[in-house]
Amino acid sequence: RQDAQAAQTRATTADEAVMIAIASQNLQDALEDAIKAARKVDGENETTQAERGRALTFGELMALLGACAGDTSPAGVRDAAIVALFRVAGLRRAEMAGLDLADYDREAHRLTVRGKRNKTRAIPVEDSGARGALADWLHLRGMEPGPLFTRIDREAGGGHVITADRLTDQGIYYILEERRDQAGIEPFTPHDLRRTFAGDLLDAGVDLATVQRLMGHSNPQTTAGYDRRGEQAKRKAVTNLHVPYTRRYKNGEK
Repeated sequence: RQDAQAAQTRATTADEAVMIAIASQNLQDALEDAIKAARKVDGENETTQAERGRALTFGELMALLGACAGDTSPAGVRDAAIVALFRVAGLRRAEMAGLDLADYDREAHRLTVRGKRNKTRAIPVEDSGARGALADWLHLRGMEPGPLFTRIDREAGGGHVITADRLTDQGIYYILEERRDQAGIEPFTPHDLRRTFAGDLLDAGVDLATVQRLMGHSNPQTTAGYDRRGEQAKRKAVTNLHVPYTRRYKNGEK
């Protein structure tokens, strides 16, 4: 009888352990689903983003900078510096908004970026055009500690005041939207500028590991999602195939 009770106790304990394990797994699955959903809402699911959107052409980037140059107010100078940094640093929108003056080492030409989970990475700013755009903005902004990119208010008389208030990531979104409309180019998102940065580096032959570090990705597969070379290789390959066909009709006539 004692053996039977012991066996029943062991069975009950095993059943409880299974139920606990199932409940724990269900809780973990629910938590992961919630995290994924939150990332989609916040635009943080970069693996998904890498599969969507588009890259900007060099001409479109020039058009954006041209739209900024056409604005003679301080906002035109600030926005040109923002576009330039997107081009040469591939930042996330929140990373751009979170930059402080102290994050830009003008002597070493290096940008310290605080990414996801507060991880930092250093990005060299080697392009003379980007350095010039930043120098012009700092000339207007001044060298007071604080946010690198700040709000600019309009005065009643038509003037502009550079405030000490940090430009938000949503503010950066609106800036790019406005400059896009002024430039007359196709719609794009701030993340498309990041996509362009990664794709152009990979197209230029920069190795995946280096691009991963510059992008601040923890998973190399995320970086690989921005690689356009596979499609380009396929297009190049099929150019070797020819059909010996002569057109019968030209301009709609035989």
